[in-house]
Amino acid sequence: MAQANSIEQQVMAYLIQCAIERRTTTYEEVAAHFGLPTTWPRLSQVLSPILYRIFDWCDQKRLPKLTILVVRKSGADMALPGKGFWSVSGLHHTDRKERILLTEMWTTEVYAYFEVPTTGFEGGNGH
Repeated sequence: MAQANSIEQQVMAYLIQCAIERRTTTYEEVAAHFGLPTTWPRLSQVLSPILYRIFDWCDQKRLPKLTILVVRKSGADMALPGKGFWSVSGLHHTDRKERILLTEMWTTEVYAYFEVPTTGFEGGNGH
């Protein structure tokens, strides 16, 4: 993620905002937000490499799996990340029940990591 305001940085900022708001987003919502193709297969061809680079960057920095917040909008795996996420996680052979548990656990980790404190700002320097 070298160049300033790269699409990866923009998508990462969008996902961080989702985390702060404690919400997931769909692949289609991410694509539409950035003017990318919103229908398959172009959606996957364009968005998957971006999400992979974000996943890889977070993994290298030992940060929570931010891309867990991008989920399917329909189908048997609705509200779960797509096949690409499980593949890069090394978990492409997990069953649906395990994917649900992992999604809940990792989503909770992301929300906790990006939680904005609501207390502790009192008594500063008066500003």
